[in-house]
Amino acid sequence: MLTIFNIIHFVGIVIITLLCCLVLFDKSSSRERVFVLIGIAILVQMVGYLFEINSIEIETAVVAIKFQLLGMLFFNSYLIAFARKLLNPDYNRFSLIPFVLIDFIFAIFFLGHQFQYVMFDPVIVETGFFPHLVYRSGIVLYLNVIFNIGCSIYQGILIIMYFKKNKKIGKAAFLIIIAYLLPLFISFLVCHVKW
Repeated sequence: MLTIFNIIHFVGIVIITLLCCLVLFDKSSSRERVFVLIGIAILVQMVGYLFEINSIEIETAVVAIKFQLLGMLFFNSYLIAFARKLLNPDYNRFSLIPFVLIDFIFAIFFLGHQFQYVMFDPVIVETGFFPHLVYRSGIVLYLNVIFNIGCSIYQGILIIMYFKKNKKIGKAAFLIIIAYLLPLFISFLVCHVKW
């Protein structure tokens, strides 16, 4: 079963890499370049997860978790930038600085020596389809979850403001709704469905 997960992950990594390269090397607009940043964040998270499910030692799995956290960290900020650019092309880019600064503060904890505030007591377990790392979450990880929830609420506010202003669902708004609701739906499935 692990081989199937490895193949699926590897194919996903190749597809995302190709999509990012196509958009980046094409004559892309600033909207599409923000989309590449989202793709890179997903790519980093997927590579980290691939390393985690193939880790044998705890140290290797912890490094893989750091990659995953780094990819997930910048995903929400880039998604907010994408939503702002798609729904309102004339937005002020400097309004995204607080989100990026908070991301960099979390990145210092995730990659730095203070990792014990992110998670502790890591153990590799062999339950389920493949080995994975189980750990207790630290205060910084909880703060990151709160920040991500805040980013999701902000994205929802952006969507509501767009609909109040335009009164129609265009292609851009439809993409943002899917990008907003899909992670919430997946999070609900992960938390509430027994696998």
